[in-house]
Amino acid sequence: MIRICFALLVLLVSACAPKDNGGIVLSVSDGEYQALTWSDYYEAGNESFTLELLDLKQGSVWAPGAACGLESASNDLDGIQVYLFHEMKESSTLKLIVRHIKDGQPKSESLLKNGIELDSRISFDVTWHSGIVDITFDDTTEKIDTDFRNLKPFCSVSSGTAKFVIGN
Repeated sequence: MIRICFALLVLLVSACAPKDNGGIVLSVSDGEYQALTWSDYYEAGNESFTLELLDLKQGSVWAPGAACGLESASNDLDGIQVYLFHEMKESSTLKLIVRHIKDGQPKSESLLKNGIELDSRISFDVTWHSGIVDITFDDTTEKIDTDFRNLKPFCSVSSGTAKFVIGN
């Protein structure tokens, strides 16, 4: 009985202790994609993200990349992405863009930064309310007006390995 009480106490203390936010690493082969979500859909919210593209699985299927952003409740093919990717085999640097995705296709794209080195940490904040999404990166805010009313955060990787820190 004492062992059971001790085990329950240890579980309770560990559940209440601060969480190590060392990040999540997702890794896939060339042509593969993996996404992760961690909350319900909300009409308003904010999230801080840090992403790092650590390894490129350069092939012919998909460009290696990592994304964080918001997925729509009405259609999981709709959302807003901050997308870090390796565009050309001849280049060793990465590009960072914001994409408004509708029905799985980019509706608009905006370049945030070019010439980013592999393993660079990219940090940004996302705030959303009533269809308005604000993405703040390097003291600049990109405002995107959408018809999305309920959103939830996500992160994803394609053809590579990426590290994500959420709520940094």
